[in-house]
Amino acid sequence: MPGPKDRTLLAYICSDASGSITIDLIEVSKNGSAYHYDGELWRRQVMSHYCTSSKGDRCCITPLSRYGKPEWVKEPVVVAERAKERYALWKERILQ
Repeated sequence: MPGPKDRTLLAYICSDASGSITIDLIEVSKNGSAYHYDGELWRRQVMSHYCTSSKGDRCCITPLSRYGKPEWVKEPVVVAERAKERYALWKERILQ
């Protein structure tokens, strides 16, 4: 079970290159203005789900919410292997 200072979240991720949508683990930066994903820092644009890496790559990253999903999330959605255990706990409402 994650601790109180755990900044790891489940998120919908869609890279501009592939267009496929994945549920994977991200870590929110300390000030909340960026995400750490796949070993890179992705800076969020203000009031948007678009993020840009230091290499200039773009993707959409939105944390999972029980109240709905973003309009850009279309089926099929693939759950990444490293996120499956945490996603199962989230679906069972054990995780917030």
